[in-house]
Amino acid sequence: MIRERERQVRYYERFQVEDVLTFFTGQLIQARSPDGARVLLQEIRLVRPLPAGAQEMLKRMRNSHMLSILDVIVEKDVVVLVHPIFSGEPLPLMVNKDHPMEPVEALRLFRKLVRTLIDLAQFPIPMWTTLDPRNICLYEDEPFVLFCGLKKYTPKPMDDQKQNLLYYLLAGEHPRNVKYRGQDLAKRIKHVPVPIRELAIDLLDRKPSPEEMLRRADEALDKVPSPTVGKRSRRQEKRRLSPLIATLLVILMVGGAVGYLVKSNDWLTTEEDKVADQKPGEKITLDPIQFTEKKPETHSLAEINQSARIRGIIKQEQVRPFSLQLDSKSLSYTYGIQVDSQGRFQFFQKGGESEHTIKQTDPSFHMEKGQTYQVELLYIAGEPLRVSLRDTETGEKWMAVGTVPQDTQLQAEVKGEQGTQFDSGEVTPVTEEGQARRTWMAPQPWRLVFGEGTMNQESLSLNGNALLRSGSGKVSFFTFRRKEGYDGDPIRMELEGAGGSRYSLIWSQDGRLRLHRNSPAGKLLAEKVVHWPFQTGVDAEVSLLTDRNKLAVHVSQDSEKVSLSYTHDEPIDIQKASIKSESGLELIHP
Repeated sequence: MIRERERQVRYYERFQVEDVLTFFTGQLIQARSPDGARVLLQEIRLVRPLPAGAQEMLKRMRNSHMLSILDVIVEKDVVVLVHPIFSGEPLPLMVNKDHPMEPVEALRLFRKLVRTLIDLAQFPIPMWTTLDPRNICLYEDEPFVLFCGLKKYTPKPMDDQKQNLLYYLLAGEHPRNVKYRGQDLAKRIKHVPVPIRELAIDLLDRKPSPEEMLRRADEALDKVPSPTVGKRSRRQEKRRLSPLIATLLVILMVGGAVGYLVKSNDWLTTEEDKVADQKPGEKITLDPIQFTEKKPETHSLAEINQSARIRGIIKQEQVRPFSLQLDSKSLSYTYGIQVDSQGRFQFFQKGGESEHTIKQTDPSFHMEKGQTYQVELLYIAGEPLRVSLRDTETGEKWMAVGTVPQDTQLQAEVKGEQGTQFDSGEVTPVTEEGQARRTWMAPQPWRLVFGEGTMNQESLSLNGNALLRSGSGKVSFFTFRRKEGYDGDPIRMELEGAGGSRYSLIWSQDGRLRLHRNSPAGKLLAEKVVHWPFQTGVDAEVSLLTDRNKLAVHVSQDSEKVSLSYTHDEPIDIQKASIKSESGLELIHP
């Protein structure tokens, strides 16, 4: 197969092909670039040429449930999307006949994936994907689709399987398998609440649009009670994640449970990396490093094979490129924080010949010559890398959360040029991960899940899209403000009770405080008019109080105040809270 492809396309010459998998309407290829970087290539046949500028547009496309695109190669009659290697759990491994998904959890997962279909179709170059279970992986309970294509430009599968997915999640097997055994489809999932069961069965006989499926999923969520506290989901247990090709091998082994025929010679695999458990080490104190060469030079600091915090102080006579980074030994990927030639701080990822800026600072926060800055990487295995940089004179700190390093064998390094000094360097093993997360965010009680912002002595100011979740303990009161010029909803929150109940709380720009069940599109549970116009630049307060089966929400600004209350049939105990913001959110320190 590989020799045949080499005669047709030349991009193979750039990569060392390790594994090839014929998948839907194309191929998934695990490969290494000339410098050893492991990547995932998705090759799709083109039915017509791509429009001008398509490669750059595709590289900018992002969706929280699809693999990021590092590069795009167009050659002859194929387009190749270059992705970072992905670690996660294949859906058929997590959901099967012996372990079907809990009904409400299944409906929520189904809803996210249908929403992904809609979002991909709205890209500047519309994309498609398939909801075949083999095309779905889970990472920390979040679904990701693997194979995508371009509408109008690449062939589509005969069936995208969206109408079968909900039934599969509830039964743990494809409905075709159930019919083959002569079983009644509805009886097979008789334990499922009626609204969800009826929806799953009805979808099998129809082919509604994704928009209609999303609407009906929301309606079904409103009709079923929230799950009570019970046995812990298998998907919540902490598992060692495997590279994508290894997970696809697992799908091959359990493929019969999904109800699809898979040819064993279509699936190749490599041996998984085996990392021995290591005992926590001692803190490493580093000698000062003075960069003396006009060209960039690299100094190794320490090997990182467990969770660790790497920090030091940098000072420059003139603003020059500098980076503190983690270099992957086996995958040839590099992650870290760098200073560009203009003095802006950037969170970057580099693989092969491609380098991508994940986050960067606001222009007002940048490197000044002669000033000292404390730079830090917080690496917790299996979690997105956290980076921060603090001005030692003002105390102002820029912080960002990025991607998950795919390797567990890393090398900490500093890279710089003449006139740069790196002092007070240290590498400290992290043995208490929860405490390390809290210290990184202190004094804020929130945990930054994604996004970037600047923290000073008074507040944490978030730039662009950001998601925060309550850390250890409950967040029942907080103060925030919006920057001048902001014209969106003052605050949007997601609340989760101890029993798995979920609520959406919105203080909307139209002057209303609303509490919905599950999501903003869910059932409206309570509503109050906010009788004053929200003021940007002025502190506002939110408090959440629960008393058995009652939830009370109070919002205030200046001397104005309004309260909303809701009474449920069962006890309400808000355990987790999340804040979603597009821009201009400032959280005042408690």
